[in-house]
Amino acid sequence: MLVNPTVPVTSTRELIAYAKANPGRLNFASAGNGSASHIAMAMFASMAQISLTHVPYRGSAPAQIDLMAGAVQGYFDAQASELAAIQMGKARAIGVGSLTRLPALPDVETIAETIPSFQFSTWFALFAPAGIALERTVILHRAIAATLLDPAVNKRLADQGLQASPSTPTELAVFIKAETERLGKLVRDSGAQLE
Repeated sequence: MLVNPTVPVTSTRELIAYAKANPGRLNFASAGNGSASHIAMAMFASMAQISLTHVPYRGSAPAQIDLMAGAVQGYFDAQASELAAIQMGKARAIGVGSLTRLPALPDVETIAETIPSFQFSTWFALFAPAGIALERTVILHRAIAATLLDPAVNKRLADQGLQASPSTPTELAVFIKAETERLGKLVRDSGAQLE
């Protein structure tokens, strides 16, 4: 969770207090209706019991530009996309959606440190066509997992603000089902729709 440096907050707790004391003053960008940044913002506002004005953009780049320019006050985005802006002082990270602090931003608290049940992270997965032979799936999984566990690859990912956590195809299927159920109600309640 990022804010423009002119917003007088440095933590999740301070943002919540500021939003309650200044209703209608915080505009939060998203990469578009139904995007991960929109859903994260809606989840945060709902759980924090605050009102944030949603400003949908057509992608991350214009949202990030307007955040840095101060046209919007906040934005949820992946750390990898925003690390340079944070390091240059053009955006301030005040909370992360993962359950643990991020190695690249160790001083930035998790949102869960203020709202204990909050968790929202972007993730990537590799999918194969339906009906692929099991032995090919096993070969692909082993090769990908070995690559992701390679120290050089892990360092390269970490330098970009990413963390590798390989899973089996079964674990991925369970994770996707759980995320779909967990986020489904929030998406329906927010009225978010893909453009």
